[in-house]
Amino acid sequence: MSDIAIITTCMGRLEHLQQSLPTWLNQGAAEVVVVDYSCPQQSGEWVEQNHPGVKTVRCEGKTHFRIAHARNLGAAASTASWLCLT
Repeated sequence: MSDIAIITTCMGRLEHLQQSLPTWLNQGAAEVVVVDYSCPQQSGEWVEQNHPGVKTVRCEGKTHFRIAHARNLGAAASTASWLCLT
């Protein structure tokens, strides 16, 4: 179990996730959780194919982004003591 989790959400911003995710993974012992919040670019699939060690949470069927809901889903999937929400 990691002491800290980096939790990020994605809905229509896959290109930003592709740039930032490698930086978070270089943090070493941090757990990384990505919430695919009905992303039209299927960010969850991309994460699983390119970074299999990252936890991926999918929330399907949403048409409006609700950041609090997305972050809560990521927090629920984490096992870390501390959460860093991005």
